[in-house]
Amino acid sequence: MDDLKPLKDTGPHPFGQPLGLVLIVAYKAIWGLTELLAGALLIFSKRLISGELAEDPQDLFINWLLSHFNVDYRAAAYTGIVFIGLALAKLVLAAGIWSRSWRFRQAALVFFSAIAVFGAYHLSVKFTALKLFAVLADLSILFYLWKVLPRHLRDRNARP
Repeated sequence: MDDLKPLKDTGPHPFGQPLGLVLIVAYKAIWGLTELLAGALLIFSKRLISGELAEDPQDLFINWLLSHFNVDYRAAAYTGIVFIGLALAKLVLAAGIWSRSWRFRQAALVFFSAIAVFGAYHLSVKFTALKLFAVLADLSILFYLWKVLPRHLRDRNARP
């Protein structure tokens, strides 16, 4: 427990927050917004594709897309809902972490641990460099939330 002694915080503090916290919140907010957009596009994919075909039945891209991919609108809508749920969870946790709340820190530790375990499993099934980057980023975030952030939470006034 003595490794959690408040230290003099001399690091950079953009927006009045520790730099690591700013980077984590920015990373998760960007991914959350991207997932939110992807989820919305998946949910409305049937409407988008139908509208595009109604506007131009000879649209080469849409016809190519439909001929090369099995489009299951129900599965796309379900996946979109899951994306939106995960995105909202990430955005809420990012906002909570930004406020330096102990409760949000604990929730973020559980949430990001589950995501890291799922990501590691998925990485073992099919390796890609992007998945490796995402898993390493999640593990780095977990380390920061577990070891570094408590020092900032203990002494909220520790600013240069």
